Amino acid sequence: MKFFWLVFIFLYFSTPVLATTWFVEEDGSTGFSTIQSAVDVAASGDTIRIGPGVFDNVHALPDPYSMDYATLFVPIEELTIIGAGPDETMIGQDVPYEANQGPLKVIVAGETFGNERFIIEDVCIQNAYQGILFEGGGEMEISNCHFQGTLRGVFLYSGGISLSDFVTIEDCLFNNPPEDFGSPQHIYSSQQNSLVVRNSEFEITEIGDSIHAGCSGRQLVGNN
Repeated sequence: MKFFWLVFIFLYFSTPVLATTWFVEEDGSTGFSTIQSAVDVAASGDTIRIGPGVFDNVHALPDPYSMDYATLFVPIEELTIIGAGPDETMIGQDVPYEANQGPLKVIVAGETFGNERFIIEDVCIQNAYQGILFEGGGEMEISNCHFQGTLRGVFLYSGGISLSDFVTIEDCLFNNPPEDFGSPQHIYSSQQNSLVVRNSEFEITEIGDSIHAGCSGRQLVGNN
């Protein structure tokens, strides 16, 4: 009997936990009509697939951003989000961002909030002060996404310390920043170790005006 329990315990703890894929539809037909409701039940390593539509629910953030709002807050160690395509799945409000909305964010992730790896693909992130705030380090991959109407499309913030992280932005489009807000920075990086931007397109004519990257490993490849 003792041998049986030892074998059972070994198999229980050595069996890998299978990741789950959750589905979000605008009409709630999958059980989730908001992305945040799916994130709230997801576990590390899971994937969330989002159907067509505009997903613009706004939530108050936890400390230290309790006075700020975002559409999506990611406190999970590892998470992947995949849309139906940047022309089909829009995350963020459907009207232009205005100054009286304060530092409105679309997505908040990064190690400050317990998120170490974040992957997002095939969505449009729109109409906010910051499209993605990724704070405190970690790994992030952004591919085939449109950033439309955001003053700071991707904002990588270190909190004043040098970070060990890796951020890749690939096949993305940054356009239509809000008017009358000064000079937009489509990608802002503060003391990241590695930032790779590949095959992406920026509305601002010179890429140096679009990317402010204070990091040691910046690579810009095939961008317009």
